[in-house]
Amino acid sequence: MFKRQKNFVTALIGQTRSKFYCNKIEECQGDQKSLFHVADRLLHRKTADSCDIAAEKMSDFFMKKIRDIWEELQCHDDGNEEMPLGDPVSRTPPKLEVLSPAGIEEVVRIIKTMSNATCDLDPMPTSLVKQQLDVLAPLITAVRN
Repeated sequence: MFKRQKNFVTALIGQTRSKFYCNKIEECQGDQKSLFHVADRLLHRKTADSCDIAAEKMSDFFMKKIRDIWEELQCHDDGNEEMPLGDPVSRTPPKLEVLSPAGIEEVVRIIKTMSNATCDLDPMPTSLVKQQLDVLAPLITAVRN
């Protein structure tokens, strides 16, 4: 009797859950964000925690990247590869008192040397920027300056 009742309740919960999520999906009415939120809840995905973890990983990545760049700049400072580095984070970088404007040629040269790698978050693929450089270079230069 217990097993029969347990199976009945389990089936009833399954039907109720199915109706609940069907109604939630219908309520989305084509709203992708809401639909993905429902799917995440249905699949028991943790969205808030994963965002915190992703932000922490991104922060760690950029801190490491800054240290690596700083160390590389220190190595190439006077052409001496064996230069002692110390702790790059504790050292005070030189003050930038004047930033001279960049010319279009300089911006074009820098963009042409960039990798064609593109992230899904980029508004425009790097290869497209390079293809349309004659049109975009003056705008990028103006924004930079």
